[in-house]
Amino acid sequence: MRKLHRILLLALFIRLALVPFFCDDFNFWCARFFCSLLLEGFNPWSVIYHDPTMYWINPWRYPPLMIFFVLPASIAYSCTKDSLIFLYTIKTPYIFSSLATSFLVYRIAYLLTNDEKRATKIASFYALNPLVIFLDTTVWGVFDAVPVMFTVASLFWFLMSHQKDREKSSNYLKLSAILLGCGIATKLYPLFILPAFLTKLKKLKEIIYFTIYSAIPLIISGAPFLLWDHEAFIDILIFHNMGGYHPLFPFLHPSIQSLVTKIAHLLPCLALFIIAYAMRTSIINNVILSLLALYFTMGGNVGSYSLWIVPFGLLLLASEDINMQRIGKLIALFPLPYIIIGLLANGPYNSVEGTTGIFYFTYHYLRMKVVILRVVETFNNIVPILTSIGMSFILSLFIILGKSCKATFSVKNSLKQEKMSFINNSKGRKSIFYQEVMRYVIIVISILIIHKLIFTYVWSVEFSENMPLISQSKLEFFDDFSSSLLNYQWSYGGEGSYVIRNDQSPSYILMNSTGKPYNRATIYRGWGPIWQGYPPSASSVIEIRFKFNGLLPEAHGLIIARANGGWFGVAKCGNSMNFVYFDDINSFSILLSPADHEWHNFSIIYDSGARLIYFDGKFMGRLEGKELFSYLFIGNPDITAGLGGSCMYDWVKVVVEDFPVKDQNKVVVALALLLPLTGLLLIVFRLHFDPKNFIINNVNKEAK
Repeated sequence: MRKLHRILLLALFIRLALVPFFCDDFNFWCARFFCSLLLEGFNPWSVIYHDPTMYWINPWRYPPLMIFFVLPASIAYSCTKDSLIFLYTIKTPYIFSSLATSFLVYRIAYLLTNDEKRATKIASFYALNPLVIFLDTTVWGVFDAVPVMFTVASLFWFLMSHQKDREKSSNYLKLSAILLGCGIATKLYPLFILPAFLTKLKKLKEIIYFTIYSAIPLIISGAPFLLWDHEAFIDILIFHNMGGYHPLFPFLHPSIQSLVTKIAHLLPCLALFIIAYAMRTSIINNVILSLLALYFTMGGNVGSYSLWIVPFGLLLLASEDINMQRIGKLIALFPLPYIIIGLLANGPYNSVEGTTGIFYFTYHYLRMKVVILRVVETFNNIVPILTSIGMSFILSLFIILGKSCKATFSVKNSLKQEKMSFINNSKGRKSIFYQEVMRYVIIVISILIIHKLIFTYVWSVEFSENMPLISQSKLEFFDDFSSSLLNYQWSYGGEGSYVIRNDQSPSYILMNSTGKPYNRATIYRGWGPIWQGYPPSASSVIEIRFKFNGLLPEAHGLIIARANGGWFGVAKCGNSMNFVYFDDINSFSILLSPADHEWHNFSIIYDSGARLIYFDGKFMGRLEGKELFSYLFIGNPDITAGLGGSCMYDWVKVVVEDFPVKDQNKVVVALALLLPLTGLLLIVFRLHFDPKNFIINNVNKEAK
């Protein structure tokens, strides 16, 4: 155990040392936005469901229990605005989850081999695996380390339930089910592993109990939000994801309309799952086969999900069968092609600029706008090749493991109760434990001090900050272009270009509508093809601060902004140029002011179908109609000939005053979070610490 402690300490040191140097800004921005809604007393699933842009971005792709692992970081950042504190507080739970998984891998390997040295070696392959370190939030900002920990813990207690003591065996089995349920309640994928556990149970009563207990965490943690807004909760959790569909259910993709196509896609996936569950082998093999079937269902689009299979694959090294050990070593390398893809293509970019791969993960302090797939165009061919290799790897592993599944595992060590305790009651063990804790504390403090000095005097850290502000029946979007990258809510389209100058005062974005053939250059709040980025509104306010630079020599006008019902811009008539608002509905224009190159404010108010036009605070006209507000283009989005030029924008503000989310109650949110958590902790405590044995042990101590 002492050697294992040193390995875990080294693994912790490596991860903590890397914490501030890598940041998945998009995922962390999404987590902060989701948690900000909770802190304001809103149901975040309901808010996201009713905001078209955030609905398609889908900033939260996890069940409710995962909230507890990111909420402390959001609270810490909102209080301190310290980027280092945020990075540490958001990554620490996942780092310790990864270390806990390493410890559980050790326990399971020791349980199967009765060889401490071999078990320690297997655990070290997980704790010090560079691929695991990359995927457990240390580098890539995904939160899969927690459900992986719960699932491996479930496997451990499932194996522990196979002992002669019936009462303990029953409690261990229930604890295994609860832990698997916690995995499901933090990410849905362990749901596909559940049948692998059920097929190993011999009694119908055990199957029923295991199913019920594994459903408890998701039901308890999700019930408050389900009752609050069931339509939003179910749609976002099960059917929707970033880009429009859930990766665990690709046959629900909107592009697949035909029922025959859906069935043709579904049948081979079902066949693989049936084989994975029905195979008569050890539960470890069944779990691995289930995950491979799931990866196949996802079309090989595995990405960060490749972490799920690694700990189970490493447990194959505990087998006496050489072929199984070889398969285990292959599975330890399974994430490699997906990490390479992440290092090439992961990150925000459009046709103008962006940052990907290692430049994205280090952008928060290096700020290098490098899109690797454009710098080295050959890499564009590598990504589909690696995806194909990954898909072939999945099928090959499934076939090879299926043929080798006669090799099974047996529990060789019952792990006496005193060895099961993390902290032994003896004074010597307590002293060692406290020494270990002090080492951890000293290491953490030392690393924090070093990092604080580096990121204070050498580099400064930049996060994406601007996100929608939600208040009672109101949605407010504001962007002052103070970040060096385009905000995640904006999408870009057109043949022209843009430049963000966040180093100027005021900061601004320069839109150059100068590209052929249409001279378009526009940004809009939306996601890809979704350009109606706001909920339809009869009561909204748009405000823009802009500075007109000039027209192209051959152009007769420029659209500065377009929204429902008309556009605002510059029109050239003879030798004069004027700022105008053109009403598309009634086909006439309102002259606002002679065009110049100064900063101006333009506003439009949508009021029960009417539009009120303001220029530099002066009321310029009222346009009647039944027009609702739902989109805003900044820059020139039209393909009309004769338009082109450039314009600078200092800030853009949109306020939707009839946002269809009204329920705001911080007390209800607090109860919705804390009551389920308390219930789950009590259940786990009851199953892990038997009150009868606890009382008997205390009575015996007093008698002595």
